[in-house]
Amino acid sequence: MSEINNNTTTNTNNVVEDKKEDNQVEIKNNEQSNSNNNKQVAQEQSKILSAIVFGATKIYDGAVWLGEGFASLFGLDESKYQFHLDEHNMKQEEKQRKLDKEGIEISEMEQGTQKDNIASHTTTFNLID
Repeated sequence: MSEINNNTTTNTNNVVEDKKEDNQVEIKNNEQSNSNNNKQVAQEQSKILSAIVFGATKIYDGAVWLGEGFASLFGLDESKYQFHLDEHNMKQEEKQRKLDKEGIEISEMEQGTQKDNIASHTTTFNLID
């Protein structure tokens, strides 16, 4: 009977050791598959993040394009006082055309008005003395 008990104990110990080894092998396999799964999940998350960033960029670009179109349509892309500047430039061009017709240049007129102003100031100063 003692031989049977020894054999049973030895067999039980062998079975326990085999189960431990099997468990360790399973744990290693699980760890490897978990690390592979984690890598796959990280790659998928990276792809998803890239797609989200790409989509958000395209939506933003589209919104900017539409905004510029509407601003141009409603005249919001011009200066607040642009019509004043345009009117002033138009008057200057008309004045230049008129002077060109008459054969007088603006610079000669300005020099003449400056001489007149200087003369009037000198007479004013002369009157004061």
